[in-house]
Amino acid sequence: MAPMCLDAMEFLEEEREAWRPYEALLELTDEQLDRPLEAAHGWSGRDLMAHMLGWLETALASAKELAVREDSPTLQRREREMADPGVDAINERLRARGRERPLPELRDAFRTVPGELRGYLTVVPESRWIKNPAQLKPILGSEVRNELGRIEFASLLTPERQGIMDSVKSSLNRIASQYGVQIMDVRIKRTDLPDGAPLTSAFDRMRTAREQEARSIRAQGAKQAQIIRAEADAEAARTYAASFGKDPDFYDFYRAMQSYQQTFIGDGQEKVAQTNIILSPQNDYLKEFSGRGK
Repeated sequence: MAPMCLDAMEFLEEEREAWRPYEALLELTDEQLDRPLEAAHGWSGRDLMAHMLGWLETALASAKELAVREDSPTLQRREREMADPGVDAINERLRARGRERPLPELRDAFRTVPGELRGYLTVVPESRWIKNPAQLKPILGSEVRNELGRIEFASLLTPERQGIMDSVKSSLNRIASQYGVQIMDVRIKRTDLPDGAPLTSAFDRMRTAREQEARSIRAQGAKQAQIIRAEADAEAARTYAASFGKDPDFYDFYRAMQSYQQTFIGDGQEKVAQTNIILSPQNDYLKEFSGRGK
């Protein structure tokens, strides 16, 4: 059974690559094309070209119809013929028709029909020719998520990846076989979070985790700042105590200057309102203004 493609462009790319080896038939001489091959059950290159071209021309006729309507009478007729008289009879008819067809005409059609078919398929809505895309996409997508939900994400980056993909393919095939489809291979190109509430919830959890981490870092910073400030204050106090103990008069002078600054100037960060102080000239608070010993 042919592999199932859920995406139109993916199908066209794969079809182009699959067709490329058969283009070598165009390089054979007329004599080589007419020569039967025992390994091919007596078929010649000409028979193979006619066989493939017959199916391509049916697909092209169907694509032209699907470009302008929802269904294809040509495709429906071919499906009835596949049931009766059958695929073998159709192939023999195509083979006989190819022998009657002039080789130059056969070569020209073999060269142009594949590209013309791909061109039509790019404008035909893919829902008309990709088999059951609307049904299979959500079904198979859900099954993939179910399978991947049973494993650790990190395992996809290890040698276990191939075994996981084989397991996913087997699971998908159990579902796809109900629709007459066989999954040939599974590859993960990227991982997206689901839209809607789950996505919002995931973002909220991520934001909360980052905010908690930020609060923890700020708390650690504040704690370290307090420790550093306390150690600095203690060191300053020890230095002041050692200095003032050597010169008590200087200590009195220094403390007076600090008091004057706080009273008349402030800490320098906020503007201090005008202050009027009425004291006796002999008041101890103003003694530093009158000079020592006075």
